Amino acid sequence: MKPITILNEFHLICWATLLLGFQKGWASKSDISNYAIKLLSKDLDCGNEDVAILATADSLEGSEIKKLILKVIKEPRPEKKILLDRWRLAKLSVLNKLNLSEEEKLDKLQELYAEFDYPADMISCSVYSKDSIDPLKAMVDLISTLKNNLSNI
Repeated sequence: MKPITILNEFHLICWATLLLGFQKGWASKSDISNYAIKLLSKDLDCGNEDVAILATADSLEGSEIKKLILKVIKEPRPEKKILLDRWRLAKLSVLNKLNLSEEEKLDKLQELYAEFDYPADMISCSVYSKDSIDPLKAMVDLISTLKNNLSNI
């Protein structure tokens, strides 16, 4: 399962979320193309040529994709923290569902903690945390918190 699947499942996908994910390497050209196709199939008369071009994102250069997404983003754009929280929720949810040993999950959890620049609400997810909370339990709790926070926005 990919993080983009989780974002779709929780209805947290938008152009700004995709742009951040694309810039960070978390979303692919195909993810962008699929989202554009999904939008076009819902509203064939959307009249947005840029969305139609993004439907062919697989054949576009990265810089062109970024420019087009910036043109189609509807204001107001969510804060960067919210966009990052969407991706954290997605990546943590994928990790939680993986069939890995506890040690492997802990290793991946530490990688995610670093990848998101050590957010304060993930301190208990660290194996180096001084609290007595199991890092994997802390991860499950954080997934729940993020899901609740993001569904209320």
